[in-house]
Amino acid sequence: MDYSNIDDLMHKIEVAYEEYGEIDLVVAWIHSTAPDAIPTIKKQISELQKNHTWTLVIVKGSSSHLASITAYEADVPDNCIVKEVQLGFIYNGVSSRWLTHQEISEGVIEAIKSRERKTIVGTLEPWEKRP
Repeated sequence: MDYSNIDDLMHKIEVAYEEYGEIDLVVAWIHSTAPDAIPTIKKQISELQKNHTWTLVIVKGSSSHLASITAYEADVPDNCIVKEVQLGFIYNGVSSRWLTHQEISEGVIEAIKSRERKTIVGTLEPWEKRP
């Protein structure tokens, strides 16, 4: 789906809630082309299930903007626990590479299982050494 289409996003969340019941966990990796998607997800789910706590795992990655990875989420509803997965790169002191699908998947699973609010996969520093 096109996450920048907020009306469609809200509709899909409502349909999922009606069809499957309370939502416990959402893993969202939404690119900067849909800046209203995460706030919409937080608001829509929290309003649909006011008395049910749920977890939102936000996967953040960028090849050019460190600030977009490290910025913390604001406006978190009371019944929502936000966990962030910050995707970096692998640096061995000489060369660097982007994370593999396996490394990203393992990092997201680790974040889901962990009580920590932030999980860094790979490294974010030195940022100027990224691939």
